[in-house]
Amino acid sequence: MAKIPEIYNIGDKQNLDIDKLIDVVLDMYSDIAIQLNKKPDIYQRSTNGLTTDTFLSNGDININTTIGNVEVLTSHPTSTAVVWSSVGGGSGSVAASGRLSGSGGFYGTPYNLSASSHPTTGRYTVTFTNPMPNANYAVVATAQANSGFKFIATILSQTITGFTVQIWDDGGNFRTPTSVNVIVVGG
Repeated sequence: MAKIPEIYNIGDKQNLDIDKLIDVVLDMYSDIAIQLNKKPDIYQRSTNGLTTDTFLSNGDININTTIGNVEVLTSHPTSTAVVWSSVGGGSGSVAASGRLSGSGGFYGTPYNLSASSHPTTGRYTVTFTNPMPNANYAVVATAQANSGFKFIATILSQTITGFTVQIWDDGGNFRTPTSVNVIVVGG
């Protein structure tokens, strides 16, 4: 959001009448409203954006918590309709996401991830609840270090049913992190 000036110059205060004061207050209100309305609102709901969301502003974001679709309101072609555009990977949505614990389970409730195993140090095998249509999806993984190390997450393999993540430290050793965050896009 843009910075709103802390001092508002109203000009000649000696000859300020009530009409000028009202104009100044309206100008201040307009300046503040313009700046605040530039910030997008984010909605999390169980549906995609609706064409009847006319009360929302261009740039507002809708996250469908049921299917993981992310959309941005891009236009108001009429007073009774809006256009939402999908953003993200090839399919325009998050296909799966979750936070794996260092021991292999999940923190919280993952989206479209049903299982996670930790077969060996630093290695995690993750299974989709609903298989992907193909293996051409992108996995973004990050690892939270539980020590002074810098961790690197790499994807060893991926199929329509899941993928394997390997965690290394900056010295090239396999490590078990505190957690691994994964987001899958496309497919």
